[in-house]
Amino acid sequence: MRTEPAEKAVISVYGIRGIGSFYYLAYALGQARFEEADTLWLVVCLVVLFSIVLHGTTVTAVMVAIDHRNGRASSAENTRVKQPDRRSSPEHRHE
Repeated sequence: MRTEPAEKAVISVYGIRGIGSFYYLAYALGQARFEEADTLWLVVCLVVLFSIVLHGTTVTAVMVAIDHRNGRASSAENTRVKQPDRRSSPEHRHE
């Protein structure tokens, strides 16, 4: 399967953040002395937290747009659970 340029851009933006950032910071702090290590940890934690929130709120819309652009049915649209029609359920019938 060939990856389109738009898909590559989405992968680069929504790529892995988090555990890698923590690993590299811990590695760097183990290799050299940094004056404000606590500030570095705080910045990394905030960036990862912001990334989780931003990506979590935008990724579905972006993936649906990419799927539509490429002429594919969106996986988000295919996995939606259909709600039963409450009017036809026995407890809502008035006979």
